[in-house]
Amino acid sequence: MLSFQLKQELKILLGAYEKAQDFREGLRLINESFPGFNDLLSKIGESGTKGNEAANNLRGHLNQLRKEVSPISPRKFFASMEEFQSELSVATNLRIEDLGLIKQVSSRIDAFAKHYEHYIKHYTAQSAGPLIVEARTLLELLNGFHLAVQLAYVNLEGGPSGHEGQTLTIYLPDSMPLDQFAKRLLAIHRLYEEFAQIIGVDLTEAPLRLQKVESGSLWSEVFGDSRVIRLIVDCLRSSASFIYRNYTKEGQLGVVPQKLDALNSVMDFSNRLKAEGVNTDEIEDHLRASAVHIAKDVNLLVGGQSSLTINGETQSVGSEVQKSLEVGSTTSSIGYSPDSQSKELPSPDQDSDEGEN
Repeated sequence: MLSFQLKQELKILLGAYEKAQDFREGLRLINESFPGFNDLLSKIGESGTKGNEAANNLRGHLNQLRKEVSPISPRKFFASMEEFQSELSVATNLRIEDLGLIKQVSSRIDAFAKHYEHYIKHYTAQSAGPLIVEARTLLELLNGFHLAVQLAYVNLEGGPSGHEGQTLTIYLPDSMPLDQFAKRLLAIHRLYEEFAQIIGVDLTEAPLRLQKVESGSLWSEVFGDSRVIRLIVDCLRSSASFIYRNYTKEGQLGVVPQKLDALNSVMDFSNRLKAEGVNTDEIEDHLRASAVHIAKDVNLLVGGQSSLTINGETQSVGSEVQKSLEVGSTTSSIGYSPDSQSKELPSPDQDSDEGEN
């Protein structure tokens, strides 16, 4: 397909997404109606009083969902959803080569619609729980869909030029479907936002800009604030080195634990921030929360990949194991049990970011 033809078809998809505003707004309200949903779910498994209290609190919150989503007009919501599905159906007849993400979005909308219809028929806690889970899954998928289509369109338009900042190129060689490609692009974007917030960079003045992107495998070139890009590069290189060094005999990769002291050991996190002028003592609680998100996105980016190339420098399982052998050790200790270091990373078919909200 010629590039101008592809641009026209991508523009149709972007237009369909924008027109589905009522549908997306309804999903957002459902998703934000119960921010503590995942925490209560995790506590229900606890024995004794805590588990019972969590179950009662969960039931109480779910019973309040009807009030929280009352601003949603069912007529507008369903009309917007049906129009969006119709547009997606038309898109499957276009000449876009990889229709996997489009079909997945359409399938998820069908699943969500069944849960929503069941909920408004009964308005019970039992029907509210699955609805919230499905809404969160669908909203994340839609965000990935929009970003993937948007970046592909901007790539055909040509990347930005003349901006002050620094370039970050990432190459993940192993093939992946379009939905996983989109999730990894989102992970890069979230890392940029997280680090920008930590060091006080205004995202309206220094947004992350796309220069080039290619799918199949992932090859991405983005442009942003020099300090933020520098932190991302240091984070990814240090984390990839750690993950690959902890490759096990069973063929499993290590993971970066989602704790601040782990990031300090893996990439000297706090000291790198101090070098950028951040008073880490004043924002320690925020850094602990950020460490969870950063570790999740790093693990998502490297998960299932045999190597990672950042700004032309390649790291792989083989090269890191060889380095470890040269210094007489095959592991790197950061104060955690070996079991916590050698869990298998999610394959490209799995969600590694479930429950993130």
